[in-house]
Amino acid sequence: MSQLLAVSVLMLCLTSALGLNCYTCNSRESEADCVKQQELQTCAAGLNRCQTLFTTNGTIMAKTFEKRCTSDVTCNANSVLCSDPDRMCSVSCCDTAGCNEIDGGEAPVPTQKPLQCYRCFSNKSWDDCDRVREEVSCSDDEEQSCIKLSLDGELDGKPFQGYMRSCFDTSLCEDDNDCKFESDDESLTISKCEFSCCTEDLCNEAIALPMVSVIILLACVVEAVLL
Repeated sequence: MSQLLAVSVLMLCLTSALGLNCYTCNSRESEADCVKQQELQTCAAGLNRCQTLFTTNGTIMAKTFEKRCTSDVTCNANSVLCSDPDRMCSVSCCDTAGCNEIDGGEAPVPTQKPLQCYRCFSNKSWDDCDRVREEVSCSDDEEQSCIKLSLDGELDGKPFQGYMRSCFDTSLCEDDNDCKFESDDESLTISKCEFSCCTEDLCNEAIALPMVSVIILLACVVEAVLL
């Protein structure tokens, strides 16, 4: 028994002296790209954990995949940060040689927080729209932006105006896309549209509105402001 204990203590001392071996890599492309370039390295003194960390920059949606040596303190701090639902990251740590080679067989992918936008509709004015303004979470089924939109036209031969803040399909916000609207209702004519899109939370409160020439907007938008 005393010999077994002596061997165990010796192995522990050797492990501490030689340092933990962890896989290290860094990629902004994918977990697979990180794994392709990973190398087994001996950790420096004081770094007693192997860490696998995945983060996403919420502003520009840039992802980082990283494996490295770390300490108990850093690992615990990252675990606390990633437990916050507002932070898009995931982390795992282990303490045996090469234990972060494959992290559970599949990388924990950060969950993207839905974009938050202001939403309101009015056929009177921006002030009237803002009186009923609310904060909403956009759908995660497709890429969304926050939009601020105003319309001018005629409905049944009478002047018509529409004001809207809401979530909107990002593909319809691209510079090379016209604001298109097709309707069989000849009583409705859209003569002018001003709109702007943005991709940060609640950014459609006060954003510049560039003029868009000749314009026709989506039927769902017009119907919304007519409510």
